[in-house]
Amino acid sequence: DLNQLVSYLRNGIAHCNLEFISDDGKQLRGLKIWNINPRIKQITWMAELSIEDMEKITYKFIDLLLEEGREH
Repeated sequence: DLNQLVSYLRNGIAHCNLEFISDDGKQLRGLKIWNINPRIKQITWMAELSIEDMEKITYKFIDLLLEEGREH
């Protein structure tokens, strides 16, 4: 679900487990992001997100925040 995805993204970013993806070394095409379990030092989750994927996730997250704000 979206909450879990946001948690994975947060952890990957916080621990610098990310790699920017480009076609020609100049134009950003997407992001590869992953989480590592520190106890076993293995990747437990990984995703490759396009710019469009990141936009969709961002707008869905904003929608959730706005919905929560209307409920309170």
